[in-house]
Amino acid sequence: MSNHSAREKLARTVFITGLAFLLVAASLGLFLRLQVLDPLDGVNYRHFLHAHSHTAFLAWVFNALLAITLKHFATDRQIPTLRKVFYLLQVANLGMLLSFPFQGYALWSIAFSTLHMATTFVFGWKIFQENTLPRLGARYLRTALVFMVISSLGPLSLGPLGALDLRDSPWYTLSIYFYMHFQYNGWFIFFLLATVVSLANAKHRANVEYAFAAAYPYLTAGCLLSLAQAAIWAEFSYLVNLASLLGSILQLVGCGIVLSRIHNLDANYISPLPQRERLLLRVALVCLILKFAFQFAGSLPGLDSIAVHRSAAIGFMHLVFLGVVTPALIAWGFSNNWIRRSRTSYAGIAAYLVAFLISEAALFYPPLASLSGWPALPHLSALLAILAGLTALTVALLLSQTRRTA
Repeated sequence: MSNHSAREKLARTVFITGLAFLLVAASLGLFLRLQVLDPLDGVNYRHFLHAHSHTAFLAWVFNALLAITLKHFATDRQIPTLRKVFYLLQVANLGMLLSFPFQGYALWSIAFSTLHMATTFVFGWKIFQENTLPRLGARYLRTALVFMVISSLGPLSLGPLGALDLRDSPWYTLSIYFYMHFQYNGWFIFFLLATVVSLANAKHRANVEYAFAAAYPYLTAGCLLSLAQAAIWAEFSYLVNLASLLGSILQLVGCGIVLSRIHNLDANYISPLPQRERLLLRVALVCLILKFAFQFAGSLPGLDSIAVHRSAAIGFMHLVFLGVVTPALIAWGFSNNWIRRSRTSYAGIAAYLVAFLISEAALFYPPLASLSGWPALPHLSALLAILAGLTALTVALLLSQTRRTA
């Protein structure tokens, strides 16, 4: 088998493995929604929530990003090391999946989480040192890797905080938010931007590269400062609110630079693609713009109460995870012909997007209703459970259409 075919086979295997874990994460999400409706005795909701989030972040998204790295960013001599990284990651993913529901953060789950973290450090160091991207793409990629490593400080601090009996303190919650912020707004987004920049370079679109080069300092500084938004609820100081507002403005400026200087983004990159990829990428682009807009709105006085509402926080996380990252990654799976272009896969995408849009509206309605005095939405928990079930079904349909061979 040639080096190219071996690399292709490994990347495809990694991607399909990640998609299988996405089905597991979606099934756990359905289980959690059913628990809200009719709780089972002896089930710890928080423990299963940890299993759900870790499977979504680490087993689906990280595997998919690893597949992109194997396909496009890694050098030939890095493939044997990344193959070992893949196997170790799956041991860690399965270990967390089997331990978190029964013990939460305890001996075995912490051990497997640590194994995953250490393995990602090896991955990050290898790709940071050497990759096939041009200078600007490598800058975005290395920034994504730095944010990935920085995010690990959150879970690493949970052990000491727990030992100091600070589990109920704001610092424990902030450690979790710290991790999620640099995963969602740093590692995930900057990696996808690095992929877009590499595509622009491959097609010799100098205007796109210029736009991303100009936007880079605004997006990076904005990501760092917008961490303060996670601390608004703690009411530390007005400086926290100011940093949150400044960070959200910088991100909007960076996004505006990219959009204003590449008017033909859709015509050059999205329109030529098949229908399914076009739909998914347009949804991802719109949701990325909404992400920046929501962060700005959540930093404004009077609207910051929405940002700290639990339902809005879940809605925002789903906006990034299910609206930006997952559609972009599935579109990439289609473009590599790893997911068949069939009626079944098209039906799966259509149902996925319908479930996503309705669930986002349902999640953001309660905080808006509390602010505006609107009536409560009846049967909200039942609606969210139905939508969670539909999402799990759509992922199963997409997984059934994957190609195990070239």
